[in-house]
This record gives sequence, structure tokens and C-alpha cells, in this order.
Amino acid sequence: MTHAFDGSDAEGCWVWKVAAMRWSELNLEAGTWELSGDRTKNEEPTLIPLSTLAVSVPQSVPKTNDTFVFPARGNERSHFSGYAKGKKALDARSISTGWLWRTGPFTICAGRSRQISAGGRYWPHVIEHILNHKAASLTDIGEIYNLYTYVKEKREVLQMWSNHIEWLIKQASEMDALAA
Repeated sequence: MTHAFDGSDAEGCWVWKVAAMRWSELNLEAGTWELSGDRTKNEEPTLIPLSTLAVSVPQSVPKTNDTFVFPARGNERSHFSGYAKGKKALDARSISTGWLWRTGPFTICAGRSRQISAGGRYWPHVIEHILNHKAASLTDIGEIYNLYTYVKEKREVLQMWSNHIEWLIKQASEMDALAA
């Protein structure tokens, strides 16, 4: 559970997408995660550059399944799916430690706006490419002629987001140490 949330936080992806992550989609040496069109909402394939934190998550998971990085307990043919229980535990931990995001309690899909606000220097179309959305800023002609994949820019913003998440984790650890 924790690993699936860690992966979704590190990449700003929907937790269900990360929970269904397959070993065959990952290239940890190159730091990439390639999703085929049948695994995306818009049916378009996408290449997600992984931050150092995102690469460390699957590396830290024991490989107990040849298909799924986060397999379901007792069912090798399925991936992890117990989000509600884990979310309750995350909320309880956040409340008990006083560790809440500056905009309020943690939400699974909050990563989008936080990716944009973490550094504030990336254009919205780069965030849209990270999320594999059709970029709202592109015209029909732009969709045809702009074939640039923004991998470099996506990697930069995801690493910046990863650095921010790591800083938050460090802050929480320091708060825990002070409280002890």
C-alpha cells in the first residue's frame, strides 16, 4: 500500500495507474515507465520519465510477481486495489502528527496542482503531457505538427516534484523525532 502511494506521489499519477504498474513497462536503468494506449484514459501511449524517488520505489519492492510491481495479496493475477483502507491510515497519520499539506488534508489527486505550484516555472502543457492529457493549449494543427514528446521537460518537473516530496518526508521525520 505504502509503495503504491509513494509511486503515485513521486510521479503525480493516479494511484490506480501506479497500482497496476507492470514490470514489463519499466526500464529502471533508463528511468522510464512506458504505458501502452490500452492502459491510458485517452488510449494514447505515453512515456513517463521517472524521478529518482520514483525509480527507488519499485527497486525497494520485493519481486513476488512476474507481472505486477504491486500485486494483490493472495491473487497473483491482479494488482493492489485497497486504496480506501490505506487512505484512511494516511489521513490518520497526517492528523495525528499535525502534518497536513499547506492547502489542507491530503487527497489522492492533489498532485496535479501541486506539481504546477511546486516550482511554478513549467508551462501547463508540460504538466498536461506528464498526465497524458490532450494539451488544451494546442490547436488541431498543433496536435498534428507538434510531435515533440517533452521527455526532457517532463523529467525536470518530475524530479523537481520528487525533490519536494523528499523534502516533505524529511520534514515529517524531523517532526516525528521532535515529538518522541
